[in-house]
This record gives sequence, C-alpha cells and structure tokens, in this order.
Amino acid sequence: LQGSPWPHAKGGIRNVRGTPAVCLTWHPDKQLLAIAWQDGAVSIWDAAKCHLEEDSKAHRQSICQLLWHPDGKHFMTADVQGKVRHRAQHPRTY
Repeated sequence: LQGSPWPHAKGGIRNVRGTPAVCLTWHPDKQLLAIAWQDGAVSIWDAAKCHLEEDSKAHRQSICQLLWHPDGKHFMTADVQGKVRHRAQHPRTY
C-alpha cells in the first residue's frame, strides 16, 4: 500500500503477505478496513484495536471486488474468475 499512513492506525498496516493489496473498503460504521489481496486472501484491520484478522482461503484467484453491506453485518468478495463469496459478521473481529 502506498500513501500516507492512517494516523489512527498507530503505525499503519504492514504487508506481510508479499502480494499487493487490490481492493480496500471501510466498514460503514466501525473502524474496520477490509483488504483484498492479489493472492485471493482477505484481511480485516480493526484500527481501534490494532488487530488484523486474516482469511487466506477466501479465493484462489485475485479479488477484484470487495463491498460491505450498508448494515455492516456482511460483506461480499468477487474474484477475477467470477466466484462470489458472502461473509457474515465474525464475532472475534467485529
């Protein structure tokens, strides 16, 4: 990720995946940033707790779309092969 670090993230998010981030989207109400990676993984950064939750089995192809539902309880991902996945709220992170 390039650009200025978000000041509330206390040091920013470190890319330890070794692959570029391809999509980012903020939760509609909380300080949660969903990050989709070129290797098909999804991460949720909780900026308030400085905690990163990873899902390395989200997709096998690069993700091209990432969207929170307006209620903030779900989000969708889609990859370049057309596979769409729905994710429900994760109790440890949200």
